[in-house]
Amino acid sequence: MKKLLIICCMLSLNGVFAQDVTGEVVGTVVEKNGSPIIGANVFIIDQDRKYQAMSATDGRFRISGIPAGEYAMNIRFLKDTMKNIPVN
Repeated sequence: MKKLLIICCMLSLNGVFAQDVTGEVVGTVVEKNGSPIIGANVFIIDQDRKYQAMSATDGRFRISGIPAGEYAMNIRFLKDTMKNIPVN
């Protein structure tokens, strides 16, 4: 019984150590005059994965579950408008 308890504890600790550190990017997309941009596509590309959100009616967006690190956040509105912003 004692051996089984130790193995169960070790397995449960393994799950704790295996968790990755993630964060989120929260912001607001606005025009030069300060008015919100509705429906802008905000995205971050990490190797083969893309994290993205769309700005709401107040221009706000939230991208969650991003692994810790430095990235380039891209904002695209309409077809030809694109902005690249460093995020860390």
